[in-house]
Amino acid sequence: MITIAEVADRVGAYLHRQTDNKYDLKKICYGVEVCLVFTLSFLIMVLMGSLLGTFEETILVVLASFIMKSFTGGPHLSGYFRCVSLSSLIIVCCSYAASKSELWLTDPLLFLIGLNGILILMFYLPNRENFSLIDSQQAYIRKNISLVLFIAVWLMTVLMKTIFFYSILLGFLIPIVIITPIGKRLVCLVEKYTKRRWLSWKNFYFYC
Repeated sequence: MITIAEVADRVGAYLHRQTDNKYDLKKICYGVEVCLVFTLSFLIMVLMGSLLGTFEETILVVLASFIMKSFTGGPHLSGYFRCVSLSSLIIVCCSYAASKSELWLTDPLLFLIGLNGILILMFYLPNRENFSLIDSQQAYIRKNISLVLFIAVWLMTVLMKTIFFYSILLGFLIPIVIITPIGKRLVCLVEKYTKRRWLSWKNFYFYC
């Protein structure tokens, strides 16, 4: 079975030839792989959301989560399909919750969500584990941008109370919660458990 990395290598090699070998082949292949992974993951999540009738909410949650994670960083599972499966499950659940937000998201709960989100960003960022290749100034810039984005969306959610802002707020919360010690611990537990299960399934498939 062909993998995403193999497809990225082939496309990258083709683009490398088209540019007369002016650019680094490894960087081209990596860029292609990132684009393929994000596109495929996005389609899978949107499809799952569509099956639950939360197409628009899923798109908003995915984009909001991706934007916030680009500033906060955070742990993730090592295997692509396991990572996509977990991400899809979380995002689809948040999308469904956003679609029903008027039934459960009260003003006091909305206040607690905003307060906790701000405190997490203030105390757990910047984290050198999340961005080991950038300097301290860039890390603090990312922290400030994430704070401004979250506070702005939170205030708009409080004022407007629409599914549009509920979806974005919940999408922002996903990477924010993951950078906490509890979030990291949960990701490590899922990584350990699913990796062992995945290897067992692969061995069973191979011997069959």
